[in-house]
Amino acid sequence: VLLIGDKVVDPRRGSFAYEVDLGGAWRQHTGLPFVFAVWAAPGGLNAADARTLFELLGAARDCGVARADRIAAEDGPSLGWPVESARRYLTRCLHYTLDARAAEGATLFAHLCGKYGLAATDAAIAWPGALQEVAE
Repeated sequence: VLLIGDKVVDPRRGSFAYEVDLGGAWRQHTGLPFVFAVWAAPGGLNAADARTLFELLGAARDCGVARADRIAAEDGPSLGWPVESARRYLTRCLHYTLDARAAEGATLFAHLCGKYGLAATDAAIAWPGALQEVAE
């Protein structure tokens, strides 16, 4: 079973024979952060549409981040979490922006997936703005 996100720290989840922190293992192996999720769009968007999408997704992210305390208070208890644990998870454990090191880690992961046949191709990732330089 692969558990990610809030399921990992849910006190009701039980225990398993083996537990591996994939992010920690990746960082130990590569020295880079592991990117568990990104908002992505198909290639071929024109520049104006790509910029609009980037801005809309950024605004949605910012709205959610600004509401982290409220989300923790309202939803943490229903998931079996103390409010403070939910708040800490949302504000300290998750990172909501993709910096150059994270882009480098995701690019390496995509490359390795292609190299070892875990993805259809070793396709390049087109990162927005300055992050594009990291991937090249």
